[in-house]
Amino acid sequence: MDASDGPELILLSDLHLGAERGRGLFRADTELAAFLRWVAEETGPARVVIAGDFLDFLVPRDGEESVPAFDPHGAMARAGAIVEHHPEVFDGLARLVSSPRHELWILSGNHDPELLLPDVREVLHRRLGLNALASSIRWRTEGEAAGFQVGPARVLVAHGDCFDDVNRIEHGTLRTAVNRLSYGFSQPKEHEYEPPLGTRLVVEHVLGLRSRYPWVDALKPEREAVFPVLNQFLSFAEKKRFRKVLWEIFRSQWDSFWSRSLRKSSPETLVRANEADSPRERLRLWLEEEASLVRSSSEDRGEDLIPRLRQVSAEDGSFDLFAPDACTRWVPLFLDRGADLVVMGHTHAAKALPLERGLYLNSGSWGRLLPLPESAASEGEWKGFLADLHAGRDLGEARPTWVRVERDARGTRACLMEWKDSAAESRAFYRFEPENRHWKREG
Repeated sequence: MDASDGPELILLSDLHLGAERGRGLFRADTELAAFLRWVAEETGPARVVIAGDFLDFLVPRDGEESVPAFDPHGAMARAGAIVEHHPEVFDGLARLVSSPRHELWILSGNHDPELLLPDVREVLHRRLGLNALASSIRWRTEGEAAGFQVGPARVLVAHGDCFDDVNRIEHGTLRTAVNRLSYGFSQPKEHEYEPPLGTRLVVEHVLGLRSRYPWVDALKPEREAVFPVLNQFLSFAEKKRFRKVLWEIFRSQWDSFWSRSLRKSSPETLVRANEADSPRERLRLWLEEEASLVRSSSEDRGEDLIPRLRQVSAEDGSFDLFAPDACTRWVPLFLDRGADLVVMGHTHAAKALPLERGLYLNSGSWGRLLPLPESAASEGEWKGFLADLHAGRDLGEARPTWVRVERDARGTRACLMEWKDSAAESRAFYRFEPENRHWKREG
């Protein structure tokens, strides 16, 4: 573990601060600034951990229609633009790092791997009033997890993209690229870093829809509905390119360290899905169906999407705190290796899941989310939902959540929290029983 028994933890992730304001995925400047002020005034000693996707380098600046998938030479300027557009947030963070009672930890995610670049970190150091040689920020910029001891409970914190084949940053290749860039090898064929396929989907397809359909930024969490919904709003030529990338995703044979670790794990400890009826298999079937269809995009209003989206809505547990998500199956790997509590982000879906040997919490997101109608909603409601999408109405909503882990006289307690109406509200509260390494829900 990285940090010995010490202060409480305040854990949040997926802020997605971009070089824009008042649009896009993140619009919670006022709320986040109030939250950081509350942390500074009402907590401590505390470690504040931002567990990935703190900044979003895939968000265009004013006047840009798109961004490069990886732009090391422009990353410093983009980081400066992000800082400029969110002054009250960085004022709040500056207050925390100057506090003797608080400590700031920042982990990188799949939207901000550029945090590995020293010049980008220097931009943040200067804005937060820090000397880079004596920084009170603890950085984890190579995909590492951070470990803590809070009372008797051992806590592991990670972003979670390493378990996502579509969005996983290959940190070994990225580290090599940063090394080569420092020598002037600036072309992709020279530094050899390739962003993940998920980044390509954002840059090549999603960003082009933002001006007409602002809800695409809120098309989170990344679940089965994303691909058919996006496909509905692309031109015929764009659809062909889009499906080509999706076929690349489907056909890719992933053999990561994590996949091998999962295969070697004890089957009875893992949270397994029904692979025969998995979202991956349904994606394959959808791609085959789309390839066999010829339709006029001017006439297609997406009504054929409704049965598929009804099924997704019926099975989708993204907004259910106690339904497993894409990260759940990996958690036993870490519980078997000594962690009592695993906290992740990445999926944007807040979770509180007690497992056989420990507890999994997902801190969710401070970005906006796009919920589907209920599966049992009327045909009229579903058609209205699609009509709103076609009209470009912004249907996203914010549900800012975070995790708090603290010691008390009885040991350790962990809470999934929501910042609501300028106050901290508990969504799920668990207490650790060290005798049997078990978490008991108490609220």
